[in-house]
Amino acid sequence: HASSALGAERHPVGEKKCADPMYAGFRAALRDLVYATYSGSCSAFYVLPPDKSPDTFVAFFAAKQIQGRCEPFAVVSHSTVGMRHLLSKDYDASFTCGRGGLDPVDAGADVEAGADVDAGADVAPRGVGGNADERNSLLVFSGRGEVHSLFDFLCNECGRTYHRRCSPCPPTLLAPVPFEGATIKRHAIQSKQIQSRPPASLKLNL
Repeated sequence: HASSALGAERHPVGEKKCADPMYAGFRAALRDLVYATYSGSCSAFYVLPPDKSPDTFVAFFAAKQIQGRCEPFAVVSHSTVGMRHLLSKDYDASFTCGRGGLDPVDAGADVEAGADVDAGADVAPRGVGGNADERNSLLVFSGRGEVHSLFDFLCNECGRTYHRRCSPCPPTLLAPVPFEGATIKRHAIQSKQIQSRPPASLKLNL
């Protein structure tokens, strides 16, 4: 089975998981998709935040050969200083920051050594006037080991550190293949143009 654990893989840290049964289903589905991505049976999928969650980060997982890469990779948008600190400190994750990983920085550079950072807080970094560090908020994880660190992070922290103040619904998973607990939904995307012709529609099966 695509989601069978391999001996060399990392496993979630400790007993930090949220006990909510809906999050148990989310973790099982996420695990199914991550291993399907490793095997190549799923080309890519998204992890979207629940409605009304104050934590707005989005994760994208992709199989190897997507965008010409020779190994699986993942991207996280809208990360915060606290999230990057937690990924580095508790999950030993290595990642590059910046658009497309073209502007790499030290993952721990945003947080001074020994600083006490709330992982769930949206901290405004040095020199940035908003709630997110625009230069460093995009994270790129390259290779199976680092992608699995992100998987461990999402399994442990969603419902515990992140998304805990919103509705009990866990993050939404969008994938082009069936996975554990999935439902099939037809998404209609409408593009309106200022022309006399009727608006064009595109139907996608996810």
